[in-house]
Amino acid sequence: MVIITEAQLLEGIIGGTGWILFVYYFKNYLDWSPQTEGFVAWVLVWYLRKIGMNLYSSFKNKNKSS
Repeated sequence: MVIITEAQLLEGIIGGTGWILFVYYFKNYLDWSPQTEGFVAWVLVWYLRKIGMNLYSSFKNKNKSS
C-alpha cells in the first residue's frame, strides 16, 4: 500500500527546501515586513514546486519511453 507517491515526496522536498531558502534570504537581505516576506516567499515556492514537478515529469516521461 503506497501512502505517498514518489512525485508527492519530491514536491514536498522541493517546497520545503525552497521555503527555507527564500525565507532565510528575505529575512537577512531585504528589509520587508514579515507579511510581505511570507507572501512573496510563498508565491516563489509555489512557482518553484510547479517548475520542479514539470521538469521531473518531463524527465521521467522521456526516460520511460527510451
